[in-house]
Amino acid sequence: MRLFLFVLAFAISSLAQPQAHIPEAKVFRTHLERDLRAYFADTLQRADLARVDFEEIRSSGNPTQTGTALPKFYYWVRVYDLKRTKVAEGAVRAAAIERKRFEITHFIARRRVRSEPELLQKIFPPLLHEPIYRLAEGR
Repeated sequence: MRLFLFVLAFAISSLAQPQAHIPEAKVFRTHLERDLRAYFADTLQRADLARVDFEEIRSSGNPTQTGTALPKFYYWVRVYDLKRTKVAEGAVRAAAIERKRFEITHFIARRRVRSEPELLQKIFPPLLHEPIYRLAEGR
């Protein structure tokens, strides 16, 4: 019984480790770009997306994780169509899952950050609010 409890505790603790879910460095950007593109193609109902540019809002490269929740990453994203027209811009929260993919849990468009700043308080860590406001204002 003790061995079972030890193995169970080890399994749970390793699931709580962000590394258990974060893709390897060599595929991280590729997976994130793929999943951002899929998210925006579906959300915007557009098949003509040409490019998704993204930059970390928090430059540490480390995810945010509380307890056993999935590790979260935060990006400022710009989405362009085939005509090089920007079709979306804003803040994204992405959860890393099983080292294979990212789930985009939230997107707040630039205009909504500016008109409804209280939205950030529900989704993004407090330390990211000011950088997100600055990005939304174009600074």
